[in-house]
Amino acid sequence: MRRSVLAVLTMVIVACVLAGVHSALASRRRGNPNGHLQIACANNLRHLGGIYSSLLMEKPGPPPYDGTALWLEYRKREYVQRTRESVMLCPGDESVFAPQTDDDARFWDDVDYSDAAVVRRLCSYAVREFTEFPLDPDSEEPQAIACDAPDADGVVRHHRGGLTILFDDGAAQWTDREHLGLQPDEPITIGPDARAEVLRALTVVPLRNRRPADSARSSVLDEIDALTAHRSPLAAPGGSQRSRAASCTGSSPSRSPAPSSPGADCGRGTLMLIPGDRCPDDGARRIFSTGALCRELSSQSVGSTRRRYLVLRGHDGA
Repeated sequence: MRRSVLAVLTMVIVACVLAGVHSALASRRRGNPNGHLQIACANNLRHLGGIYSSLLMEKPGPPPYDGTALWLEYRKREYVQRTRESVMLCPGDESVFAPQTDDDARFWDDVDYSDAAVVRRLCSYAVREFTEFPLDPDSEEPQAIACDAPDADGVVRHHRGGLTILFDDGAAQWTDREHLGLQPDEPITIGPDARAEVLRALTVVPLRNRRPADSARSSVLDEIDALTAHRSPLAAPGGSQRSRAASCTGSSPSRSPAPSSPGADCGRGTLMLIPGDRCPDDGARRIFSTGALCRELSSQSVGSTRRRYLVLRGHDGA
């Protein structure tokens, strides 16, 4: 059975790659500045949806878990490979913990599915509450399986203007506020009280499964927060920290970045390269202990992949 599941997964991955190429070309034609984030997010959901569909073929019926626990269980069962947790992390999500070392994978190994705060830090996507909202086999319309998850205040903020929804037909569709029936400035929420009907069946952790509100804060969450704050050179909105890997180079931004230790001081006249697309509004001086200034964007080769980096010059601010 496992061989047949893996065979289906291989076909799903190929389909996701082809869909991603098509989406990238379409986004470029539309001139969408955030299109690459939406494309990566949609590819993540297609991949997870492919696993869901292949397992459903093997064993029809509702899955054994509701909410985000379903994706995390795929990781535990190695349908999502260890150290490949990034497929569960939307690149536009400021709330998640991004793994940077092999040891970071341990957080996904033993996650407590009732701890909503930890679950949300380890996965960017809300999933259907199948127990309370079973799929209608007679539905003529696609039914939502997953979507971008909300922050702690209940509002979804991964992308500007909308969110990505995974449907039971395998499509991962970008949906803006207009199509959700919301006003341009109206917050996007999920769950039974959501204004948008399509999002009412989705949740991170079902209320009945959550840890009591007065329970002690998880030590795992404290550890994740400490690691994130230690590694993150850029501050995210709301005072939280976004986990990004920084690296130091020589004075030429054309060199490929080499990994540096967390919190490394790049020194006077050197450059710090950080994956990203734009500098903070007021530069990086207020964030970096080195007093580095965010100057420009540079396209760098890292192995076989080219990524865009923020270039931050060292102490002298030159």
